[in-house]
Amino acid sequence: MPRASVSVGPFVVVAVLAGGAALAPEALAWVAPRVAACFGALQLGVVEEALKRVVAYTSERVQFGQPIAAFQAISQKCADCLIDVEGSAGVVRAWTCDAGHRVTHAAQHMHGGIGVDVSYPIHRYTYWSRAIEIACGGVSASLEGLGRWLATAALEDA
Repeated sequence: MPRASVSVGPFVVVAVLAGGAALAPEALAWVAPRVAACFGALQLGVVEEALKRVVAYTSERVQFGQPIAAFQAISQKCADCLIDVEGSAGVVRAWTCDAGHRVTHAAQHMHGGIGVDVSYPIHRYTYWSRAIEIACGGVSASLEGLGRWLATAALEDA
């Protein structure tokens, strides 16, 4: 089967094409940013689960009569990992809220009068994007929560 490769940052996505059909460059260009977004979401899930598992393991594993999570080097490394995970999640939420509003708002305006006509589907994207933004708490709330969490973590470490 023929294969078409798309470079997405450090990733290479291999599309296996059925029936010997060639994938148009426009299709590859369309899929690349969506694959990057999927990889971002996947990476966040991977690191969240990895951190959850390392916390469980280091809490159970005993060395010198105590769990290794009690050792300063282990606890500091876990704290650094938690900051990375929470920071990544906060930035992703804030960025997607802001970008979602900008893009769908602009898309609706660029459609002109038909953009506000409920018989035309573009308004649905604005509503959907707004619902996602509200579910995430919005840009300000996401960044405020991230800042509060980082400040609290910094004060606890001091």
